[in-house]
Amino acid sequence: MKKVLLLMAAFISLAVMGCSDSDDKFQAGIVGYETFLNAKNAWKEPTSYSYTVHGGSWMPGAFIIDVKVTKGVTELSLNPADPRQAVRYGGEEEEYKSVEEAWNIKTMTGIFESAERRHKDSLTNPAFQAAYDYYLIVVSYDKCNSQYYPCCVNVKQRYKDYDKSYSGSYEYLTITDFKILEE
Repeated sequence: MKKVLLLMAAFISLAVMGCSDSDDKFQAGIVGYETFLNAKNAWKEPTSYSYTVHGGSWMPGAFIIDVKVTKGVTELSLNPADPRQAVRYGGEEEEYKSVEEAWNIKTMTGIFESAERRHKDSLTNPAFQAAYDYYLIVVSYDKCNSQYYPCCVNVKQRYKDYDKSYSGSYEYLTITDFKILEE
């Protein structure tokens, strides 16, 4: 009977250790990376198009920026839905600089490239494994004129010491009102 109990205790211990090892393994990258690459590689910049970018994190400081690309030239403007933005960061140019530190929102290609940069950093930079339990990028797509573009890029992350951590970076983008103006 003692042998059976010892064997059962050993088996339960191994099972618990096996579960905790798999839970503790750092996970990073873009979820559905092959789908992301297919959409990114198939994307062809239209001549002129526009969209609105909603971004930010759980903290105050989220932004809403209208983007208009006309024959390769990008024009950014703060969306009037949040008139405090220009004041919050010292003017429109400062707001755009702040956003560009995290995301290149000037073109749809730039958004794809920003997600790809975060993907590569999460897989290769040891600081990510040191700081996070996981760092996953989830991309949702929408379709316009038979092309898929990212309509939402969401970074799912958890700091190892998340009770004491604070992140001031922009951790999601949502694209709305995407329109092709000219081809």
